[in-house]
Amino acid sequence: MTPTARLLSPSLPQGVLYEGPYFSRADGHLWWVDIPRSVVLRARLNGLVERFAGPERISAVVGTFGHAMLLTGERSLWVLDPRKSTFKRLLSLEDEPLQNRCNDAKCDPFGNLWFGTMDDSELQSSGKLWCLTVGGELLCFMEGIGISNTLAWDLTRHCMYFGDSKRGVIFVMDFRLSDGLPELGPAEQFVGPDLAPGVPDGSAIDVDGNLWNARWDGGCVVCINPNGEVVRILDVKARRPTSCAFYGPNQSILAVTTASVGLETQTMEPFDGNVLLLDVDATGDTVPFYKGSISTLSVTK
Repeated sequence: MTPTARLLSPSLPQGVLYEGPYFSRADGHLWWVDIPRSVVLRARLNGLVERFAGPERISAVVGTFGHAMLLTGERSLWVLDPRKSTFKRLLSLEDEPLQNRCNDAKCDPFGNLWFGTMDDSELQSSGKLWCLTVGGELLCFMEGIGISNTLAWDLTRHCMYFGDSKRGVIFVMDFRLSDGLPELGPAEQFVGPDLAPGVPDGSAIDVDGNLWNARWDGGCVVCINPNGEVVRILDVKARRPTSCAFYGPNQSILAVTTASVGLETQTMEPFDGNVLLLDVDATGDTVPFYKGSISTLSVTK
């Protein structure tokens, strides 16, 4: 049976570029951002939505050991204290080209934070793939990226997935720890531009190793098995899905963020620029929080 998309909350205002959904099992919230509006949002399953006005454009949210949330901003990492609605800059990316900003971010199964950058104008392939390790080291693993997206791990197969939306490709790399630090093998094409309608954007992974990928301009989320084959295509009734995350107590609800940016108002549908929920017969793999100590990192203001 094909699941039907529904709104997370009827009262949620239309977003410009809703992105980066993250389910925090610690507090039961779904977190996400509206990048152009510099807003961080969270909601419970009852649909109650809270908003936090950020200091700059925030692209993604992950949890930490405590109540604080770790955020990727434009060219900085930030810490949000939701109890006080305060933001504190954690570190600045000094080695990023001036035209770049952060995009997708997620923690690997060992609690290291991975995030990609991109040319804000989407013209150059100047992006990088970074990792903030549990020990506080900031490491660059890849350069020459167009639009960084899709971070997911399948430890059973020692796989890390990473996408470049500008090229329309999702890569797979061997992923292991060596002396406590992440180690990546060569990037190989997992799926290419002709896999499904639209362009690959953000993804989530389930406990069986299937990758669920939001397709920008494709109006759907595709489920891709470990062999790179599409096994399901879910119509989400929104033209620009941006990412997805498994949500809820059993992590069997797929939350899909979407965008309204670039769409003509007169042709806009109710689900464009919204957060959608779909009940799927799959169980999401838990996305870890950042397991390093943010209090010991050098904080700049």
